[in-house]
Amino acid sequence: MSSQLDMRLVEAAYNGDVGEIVRLRDEGLDLNGVNERGSDLLSLFIWQCCAPEKIRALLSLGVRPANQNCNDITPFIAAVWTKNPEIVSMVIHAHADPNVIGYLGDDEATALDTVLDDFCECDTEQEYRSMKEIEAMIRKAGGKTHMLQDWSPPKRFDEYVRPFIEGVPNGNYCYGYLPAPDSGFTCKEDIEAYLKAKYKGLNLGEEMVEFQRLSVVKHCKFWNPTEHGFVECTHLNRRALWITTKKEHIEKAIAFFGSDEKMEEKIQGYLLGDAVKECRLNRTGLDFTIQQTDPTP
Repeated sequence: MSSQLDMRLVEAAYNGDVGEIVRLRDEGLDLNGVNERGSDLLSLFIWQCCAPEKIRALLSLGVRPANQNCNDITPFIAAVWTKNPEIVSMVIHAHADPNVIGYLGDDEATALDTVLDDFCECDTEQEYRSMKEIEAMIRKAGGKTHMLQDWSPPKRFDEYVRPFIEGVPNGNYCYGYLPAPDSGFTCKEDIEAYLKAKYKGLNLGEEMVEFQRLSVVKHCKFWNPTEHGFVECTHLNRRALWITTKKEHIEKAIAFFGSDEKMEEKIQGYLLGDAVKECRLNRTGLDFTIQQTDPTP
């Protein structure tokens, strides 16, 4: 069992201060303990310091991964979030276990879960190539998924981040607003301009009620609610419980899948349950807007 990590070491890790860690080691402190949530010094250091030369210096002191499940970040989760293959390589060569479970937000996650979840955060071709390299490294190291359904994103960034898909709302959500058929408006922006001029921000409650009267909600064509307590994204082939997680939704999902264990195995999404995108389709543009044709010439 690992010892308790001294708080002075935790503070030094947060500051990326290898010199202070050396001093504390010379005082006799154990560098390979864990904090109260189970994270080791290597995880905490990488989380705050993305400099490869400092991480290399830390490892040269004999700091090693605890390789035990924890309620916080693991070396792999921290390394993947840097999107730096060099740092991930260091973690692998330090003999970190890619299948140790840590936490990704509120969800249990392994190294491969973290990689697959983070593809949607790539904003450039370079970042995407780095994540593909990291994915390959973790798979070679024996990494498996725990939270997510295993899949491999396309090799090319432009195949994953498509510039426009008709029927998918713009922005970060799986739904948008269109003018109601009898509203007299042609787009959401016209409704908002009209309401801004009418209410001048003085009565947000009435303004919202009128906005809802003048518009209709349109969900993404891939986002499909079911009668079994979960929603399904046919683009990602991923399911998520309704975000309200009402007891009735959970009971319906368990009944559909046959058991609580099977439900947890099949329900891989989280944000989808609140109609928040887990993909990169049409992420540019104003939230809640919907274009029916490709805006590019």
